[in-house]
Formats: sequence, C-alpha cells, structure tokens
Amino acid sequence: MLRKHAWGICFALLVGLVAVAPTILAPLSLGSAYRSIQYLPLDDEDIYRARIHEILDGHYSVASPFLYEYKDTSPAAVLPINEWLYALPAFLFGLSTIIIFSKFLLPALLFFFVYLLAHRLMKDDPSTTLAAITAGLLVAFGTELVNYQSVIPALKGLAPVNPLLWTRLVNPIVGAIEVFAFLYLLVRVQEGDRRFVIPASIVLALTVGYFFSFGISISILAALFLISVGKREYGCAKHLAYIFLLSLVLDAWYWYQTLFSVSGAAGRALAERNGMSFTHTPVLNKMLLLATLFVLASYLYARFRQKSAEYERVLIFLGALLAGSWVAFNQQVITGREIWYYHFVQYTVPLSLFAMLVASYISWRFAAPRRWRFGMYGLFGLLIAYGLFSMTSFVPRMDAFAKAQRYAGVVSFLNTNAPRDCVVLIKEPDQEELERLIPGYTSCNVYSTTSTFFGIPPERILHNYLLRLRLNGVTKDTLHAYLITHEGDVRGYFFQNWSELFGKGNDAWVQSKAALVEKAYPAFLAGDLKTELQRYRMNYLLTTTPLRGLPGLHPVVTEGAFSLYSF
Repeated sequence: MLRKHAWGICFALLVGLVAVAPTILAPLSLGSAYRSIQYLPLDDEDIYRARIHEILDGHYSVASPFLYEYKDTSPAAVLPINEWLYALPAFLFGLSTIIIFSKFLLPALLFFFVYLLAHRLMKDDPSTTLAAITAGLLVAFGTELVNYQSVIPALKGLAPVNPLLWTRLVNPIVGAIEVFAFLYLLVRVQEGDRRFVIPASIVLALTVGYFFSFGISISILAALFLISVGKREYGCAKHLAYIFLLSLVLDAWYWYQTLFSVSGAAGRALAERNGMSFTHTPVLNKMLLLATLFVLASYLYARFRQKSAEYERVLIFLGALLAGSWVAFNQQVITGREIWYYHFVQYTVPLSLFAMLVASYISWRFAAPRRWRFGMYGLFGLLIAYGLFSMTSFVPRMDAFAKAQRYAGVVSFLNTNAPRDCVVLIKEPDQEELERLIPGYTSCNVYSTTSTFFGIPPERILHNYLLRLRLNGVTKDTLHAYLITHEGDVRGYFFQNWSELFGKGNDAWVQSKAALVEKAYPAFLAGDLKTELQRYRMNYLLTTTPLRGLPGLHPVVTEGAFSLYSF
C-alpha cells in the first residue's frame, strides 16, 4: 500500500503543509505582538470555535453557545456532530493546538481520498498516478480557481488571494472528506465487494453532521441505485439499498431530534432561521451544466468509438455523481423545501471538476495522448503554483489580525478570574467581533448576540437590540435616522430567513422591523436601566467608552483599551 501510493502520500503531506502555512506564518510575522488570538480569516470560524468550546465547557448539545440562558433547550436546533471531532482530541491537547493541526490534517486527508477515488476509477494503473494526483490537487486547490471574479484581480495584485476553502473550521472540510470517502466506498460496492457496505453506511450516517454533505451523498446514492435498477444489476442495487437502510438506522436518533425541533409553527420559524425556504423554483448551475455536457460527450465517445464496457461503467458512475448533484440542487421542485442551495456549490464544484478530469483520462487521452499529457502537466503546474501562492493569503489580512490581539488581555482575565458560565455585556458601537470571540476563547457567555440561529426567543432578541440602542446613546429623536443608516444591524438581529439576512437596503420587511423597534423603544428608554440590564444574567460589562447613567457599577480591571465592570 505504501509503495503503491507513495507519491500520493507525499503530495497529501504537501497539501497539508500548504493549507496550514498561513495559520503558522501569520503569528510568526507578528512576533512578540502575537498574544494567542488565532488567525481565523474565513467566515464564521469564530462561531465554530465557540461551538467547539461550548462542548469543552460541558454543554455537550451546544443548544446555546453564546447566551447563558437556553442551554437546556432540547433538542438543539443544530446538533454538533462535526464539532465533536475537534472537541474529543481538544480535551487532551487543547483547542488551539487541535485547530492548527486540523488545518494540516484535514486538507491532506481530503486530497488523499480524492486521489484514491481517482486511482480506483482509473483501474489502479500505475500510469494513472499523475492524473490521480492532479485530481486531488484540483479538488484541494482548484475550487478557488473557478471563481474568476476573485482570482484574476488577485493574480494582478489588485486584491488578496482567498484563503483555501478547506482550511475553514468544521464545515465544509469535514463533509468534503466524508463525501469523497463515501464515493470511494461506493465504487468498491459497485465493483461487487460486499465488505464495503457497512463502512459506506457508517460514513453516510456521519454526513448528517452537515446537511449539504448529507444531501449530496444521499442524492448520489439514489442516482446510482436507480441506474443499477435500470441496468438490471439487482445485486448492486440491493447492496446500495442496504447502505441507505443501515445509515437510516444509525441516524434514527438524529432524525427524531431534528424533526422534533422543526415541528409546529415555532419549529418552522427556527428552520427558516437556519436556512430553509419554501419554494418549487428549479436551480441551474453553470459549472454543473458544463461538467454534465463534458461527461456525456466522453460517454458517447467511449461507447461508440472505444466500445469499452470497462470504462463505460466508470463514466456511468460519474454520471450518477453529476445526476445526484442536480437532484441536490433541485429536489425542492418536488418537496417544496430547500436549505440555502448556494452552499451545495462547496461540493458540486469540486465534484464537477473531478468528474471532468476523470472523464478526460478515460476517453480523450486515447484520441490525443500527447495533447492530453501536455494539458495534464500544465494543469498540475498551475495547481501547484496557485497552492503555493495561497500561502501568502495572510499578508493582506495582517492589520486586522494584529488588531484582534488587543482582546487577549480580556480573554486572559476572564479565563483566570471569571466564574464558570459568567456573562459579559459588551458596550461598543461595533461589538459583534467580541460577542463571538469571548465564547470562543473562554467559558463565559455574552449578554447579546446576532447569532440567533439557535432558537433564541423573539422577545429576547428585541430586548437585546433595545438595550444596544440605549447603551449606544440613541434617543427618541435620533432613533429613526439611526435605524435607516444601520439597516444591517436590523437584519442581523431580526432576520427570519437567509434571504432577509443577506439582503441589502431598507426593503419592506426591514421597515416593518424598524417600526416594531420604534414602537417599543420609548417605553424601554423610560424604564430603569439597571432593571432592564438585570432582566437576564450578567456578571460583567466590558467597554472602551465612558459610562453614563449606569449606577452601581464597580471597576474590576483595565486591560489595554478595555475596562471591565461589575455591579
């Protein structure tokens, strides 16, 4: 095994080193200014760190990772399956260490599973090693190259290169490893090896940790099952059915809790806050369409020119892969329910690229072997160059990374002195970064958050926003203008679905929420501030701005620009 895949293992290590490099180089570049606030540049990595830290704090269901209240909510809105994969070793080695190691190990594992799958589809021919390695690099690095709107300016030096998608904490990297591992096991089952039915079932069961990896996997399995039935390969179809049924048994507890949590009117609202929408509108994806046409042309060539049944089976597998991707994008046409299909692109793009490369190997290298080989070497070189270039992605983000270190003193104090599950109220005009960072680095919670995906009651959301307005000095006279100029804050607190969350401008629903705030604010402003503050648990108030109208506060400590108070 080691001799056969020695080059694949070497390139897996290379991918891991390239992926983890910015996480190591960024703090090294700061030198003594680095104070343990990690380099996490991708969207929502701070949320994922907070969710993992919540497990380390003993709240294993992660029902409310930011607020002290609601931690006993059962079942949790989003079950922390993939987060546990980080938390288990973090109990022994510490979360920061595991985060750094994961950014090496997980991209390396993803590359190796893609490489193994490509090698298997190409019949384990030793001459396929270059193509299989290129396939792995295409998934590991090439998904960034598809987005020409960001790559071209980066290559011209006009914008920073994006960090590699697969270095993002928890998702989508864990799901990507599961998807390609599952596809490899499906190939073995398709070949008639029954030993891989149970491993495939276990991996499929694990994909529920991220809906999009589960959706793409179950869709591909269904497509392959229907193709097997259509070709009267009933033995294969039976084994595929066993995989589904066994995974369903393994995930029975998950489906019970999930379906229970989204039942009724309150559950429907919670589901919408976590990305679900109700529509029958079909989705057309250009990358997937291109891959489908390419694989179809390759299949027709293999069938009528090469007449090779051996490679025809592989192309049918690639067809099932793409058909499953279409189903994942468009199942809402029948069901009327979709969950933020934009995230499926995280998997359909690498799957499309992978399918086209394998199809080209099977069909087109025979038609034009020299040009195919030249193209493969060129693609290999481009991917290596871009991967190495991505190691510099931290450079344009160093200013923001350096500024984040100013929170280290507060984090250190809370970890050393604060009671377990303490609550910190943050009085800052722009407070969201701290509201995510404190739960991610300490055992404390925050009083307010815009991360309201976890079933926070509407009355608490309104209370938090009204308190934010009052602490920031908004008056009845300035409220209307404030709400117009800060419509993004209104979206962040009161969104009901992701179309509202990611929208722009003061549209009708934003105006309706602003009207709700304007109606409730005068009474809140006239009430006793200390009573409103203590409506929910609060141990500390953290601020860099002068305090007015807050009697009974006592200074606790000053860390850099931040002052911490308690009642």
